[in-house]
Amino acid sequence: MLIIKFKKVVIVFMRRVISLMISITILILFNINDLTLAADDDNISNFSVDIKKFNINNNGLNPIETSKGINDALNYALKNKYDKITFPKGEYCISEENPITMVSNLIVDLNGSTFKVNDNGLQHYTVIDFSNCSNSQLINGIILGDRETHDYKTIEGSHEWTCGIVFNNCDNCILDNVTVSSFPGYGISSSLGENLSDLIIGVTKDNLSIGNISDKGKLNSKRGTIRTIDPLNISNVGGEFELGYNKGYMGYPYMQSKAYSAYFYDENMKFISKVDNCKQYKKVLIPDKAKYVHFVFKQDYLPSNGDTDFNGTTVFLTNYSSPNNITIRNCTIEKNRSLGMGICGGRNFTIKNNTFKENGGGAPGYAIDLEDGWEYMDSFLFKNNKFIGNNNDIVSCAGDNIIFENNSFTSTVYMWGRTTNYKFLNNSFSNIAMNINYEYSTDTECSGNTYNNCRIAITSKNKDAEFNINNENIIDTHVNTMPENVSIIDSKITADNIDNIRIYGNFKDCHISKVTGSLVSFKGENCKINNSNIYIQEEVNFKENNIEDTNIASFTTTEKITLDNNQLKNTKISLSTWGCPTEVLLKNNTISIDKDSLLHLSAGVTKEVILDNNTIENNSNKSLINLFDTSYTKAKGKLILKNNTINQGNSDYIFDGVKIESGEFDFIYNNNHINGAKLINPIYKQMKCFNVQEK
Repeated sequence: MLIIKFKKVVIVFMRRVISLMISITILILFNINDLTLAADDDNISNFSVDIKKFNINNNGLNPIETSKGINDALNYALKNKYDKITFPKGEYCISEENPITMVSNLIVDLNGSTFKVNDNGLQHYTVIDFSNCSNSQLINGIILGDRETHDYKTIEGSHEWTCGIVFNNCDNCILDNVTVSSFPGYGISSSLGENLSDLIIGVTKDNLSIGNISDKGKLNSKRGTIRTIDPLNISNVGGEFELGYNKGYMGYPYMQSKAYSAYFYDENMKFISKVDNCKQYKKVLIPDKAKYVHFVFKQDYLPSNGDTDFNGTTVFLTNYSSPNNITIRNCTIEKNRSLGMGICGGRNFTIKNNTFKENGGGAPGYAIDLEDGWEYMDSFLFKNNKFIGNNNDIVSCAGDNIIFENNSFTSTVYMWGRTTNYKFLNNSFSNIAMNINYEYSTDTECSGNTYNNCRIAITSKNKDAEFNINNENIIDTHVNTMPENVSIIDSKITADNIDNIRIYGNFKDCHISKVTGSLVSFKGENCKINNSNIYIQEEVNFKENNIEDTNIASFTTTEKITLDNNQLKNTKISLSTWGCPTEVLLKNNTISIDKDSLLHLSAGVTKEVILDNNTIENNSNKSLINLFDTSYTKAKGKLILKNNTINQGNSDYIFDGVKIESGEFDFIYNNNHINGAKLINPIYKQMKCFNVQEK
């Protein structure tokens, strides 16, 4: 078969015309009916499949013959060096025992057709298999499972490994404009691929000692690191390798140091070169002529044990041909029972502009699950994807360099602490019933995201790691927990449509408005807080904030309220009757009020209230401090005013309110400058249980 490809030429118009005429003449002479010339602009040779020639059925029948015929057609296109193969429109029934195996350097255009798996009851099957291929593309069609008609009973089990599309050992492959729907297991999955290394054991415990290796490859006994005693033979591992513990749940069970250096030697143990700053589970290229390798691990103690099934191996030397440089774009992944996408290995994935819809119903029950590949999953970008109606959206159990950007989530997102160096940038989260869980063990970034009607929990798994969360828009959303060393920075927090919101932790340079709910162990610094009704739980601290038109009230768990160096306008602080005994410190604040009293005190819960060095303008017709209740609790408290400047012209007394009939209440004042009003209503001086002192 003669294949003619036209390439773009920019020489002269006549040369292109002559080339086209020659090609047409050849086609006529040789009567090549199955060769179609692509447009010159596409520069692609396309094979339009003759389904009769390959014994393929496109009306949903004959799965065994159809699967064989499709694979034969793909191999025919490969053999004859076509760039693209196009199938006639229709429904193709695919045998559950004979997947369609992608071939290299070929675009497979389904042309709007459906590849549907034959109804079955198997625990494992695949419809489209990306194995041992590179530069392969599957475009423009539907891959359909048998979720509704699958036999789940005859063969007992989860049936989760019934998959639509599987990426095995493949490179530079694309899935574009494909719908993957209704599989009992996973719509799309990836694997670790084949381990090309011939080494059964790796770095054993007995092959390690305290020591280092010089830049010239000489072994020594310097302390501070550990090194191999005998080198490993890498002549048959496939040109590159990674170190890691590839058994069970992987991780770092024996060798805790993630960082190491590799020293390469030739067949005569002559030093070749050193590769520094290697990390476990990351690929390392083997230099030319290298046959042996030594390792230096950046930890100062020897492992206490190793894998007893493999001679005490602490880390294995592997070379997985994991799927690499994979793009999944413009696809719909929907109605798959276990997972929309199960990531079980791979590197450098780009997953963008897809819709994940109505996945779940069986375990694990997520749109996307990054799990079984553990630390062998590296560099995944999820961008501009939509998640709609899934049981849960994302769970990431491990992996490194995972980025979520400009996605819209509507259900649970759970990042486990084994996922390292991940980022959430400019995503939207809305109507999420369960928490958005950010566990982290390495430096992590969340920036520019919008949360609407969600719950956020931030949990540290490494006290030395930093969690940078800034420029967030948090709407009607609970912030349930965060570590003491984490602050939400330069963000907006509003709760206009929900009461009893919970906001926990540290906030800096934020705008908090229209919030009705609880601040729990809250620290606000340089924030703007306005139009809010806030209950205090545990201990809170406001420092250098601008607080306006806001009510702050104690609760049954309130311990202390501190306001230091704030600007307060029409802000009311209440120690409520049903609260617990509470301390309040107002220090160095600038305060103005024209609507109501600044402090509303219930005598029995005023444990200690201190106003120190504040500048106060009270333009309301109420006293600055109002003792509003003594009915339900016996008075037991202390109020201290010192070093304040108070201007009050529309009310007679700074302190006023109801009588105290029982208990004991101390009123202490010193060095205050008061204009326009008297310090205290004189009726309190006549009460036996009210003690007025100047100190």
